[in-house]
Amino acid sequence: MFDVDEDDATPPSTVGPAPPPPITVHVPVGKWVDGGNKALDPEDLDLLSEIMDIPQEVSSILLPLSDAVNVRRILDFKLPNIDDGSFEQTGASCFDRARPNENLVLPPYIPPKSWVYSLRESLGDAIRDGKRSIIHPQFKDQPLPLWILNLWESLHAVRYANMTWLTANRWIQDKIYASDSGSTHQSGIVYVNARVEMYRLPYHKTLAGRPSTSLKSSLQLARLLSDDAWLSDSIVDMMIQSTIRRLVANQSNLVITDTELAHAICMTTPNFYSLPHAFKTLEQTLAEGKVLFFPAYIPAMSHFVAFRIDFKRKTLCYGRPFR
Repeated sequence: MFDVDEDDATPPSTVGPAPPPPITVHVPVGKWVDGGNKALDPEDLDLLSEIMDIPQEVSSILLPLSDAVNVRRILDFKLPNIDDGSFEQTGASCFDRARPNENLVLPPYIPPKSWVYSLRESLGDAIRDGKRSIIHPQFKDQPLPLWILNLWESLHAVRYANMTWLTANRWIQDKIYASDSGSTHQSGIVYVNARVEMYRLPYHKTLAGRPSTSLKSSLQLARLLSDDAWLSDSIVDMMIQSTIRRLVANQSNLVITDTELAHAICMTTPNFYSLPHAFKTLEQTLAEGKVLFFPAYIPAMSHFVAFRIDFKRKTLCYGRPFR
């Protein structure tokens, strides 16, 4: 199903890859920086592309070539560590009008995710105010270009994927070792074959096919390789698609959505434009007297719960999985 080199079937080293060394790059700041104090519109897509796209000379060094890079290679991918220093400043206070450095020494660590998120929340207002750079709390004499925010977010995403697949890899390694030391040699072969197939998977590629939505990726499959989180979102979505296909004509008043609806509800600031088309028309669909069913993952219960909302009768029901 996926192309793979022979070396990609070999288990990675048990010692994690060393973080990359500090990197210096020359990246022109772009025309808009030197264009005076004209007002900047954060809704201008051409402008956002110019100031926020990660330069290829940077992404080629610090990020995987694509989401289709296989798991075996992502396990060995060198990533910066998380900075454990003090980041007490708010994101809004770290934007500045200073001209970004073109000869840029990239910070050797990734700032904490909470601080990066606060930058993202303040980005629109910063652009409107004519701010052109980000001041790192620990490198205040080096104004950073705004695209560094996208780089940090991408590095956090890759790091999360790396840690998720490492956890899955350790789980399957333990199963292999347990099989080798016991009398379950046949099951050991199964685990070895499963590991080979895992290494071939693209590490974060969008899943295709009927039981998936545009927001699901192969990273979901890593949750299958665990004793605790075997029921992944992707498996639940497959079950939902199977249920939808079995609906009969007299059940046309039922609307069943997958796990993405609960995810969108739980987001602090949902990105409406990234939602599947069916979600964008959901309000209109439900106004026709439909009954909505959807699953939601409840972290405190480590379980999925089914919800039923009847908008005509104004009732909400939910399942109690342990009763």
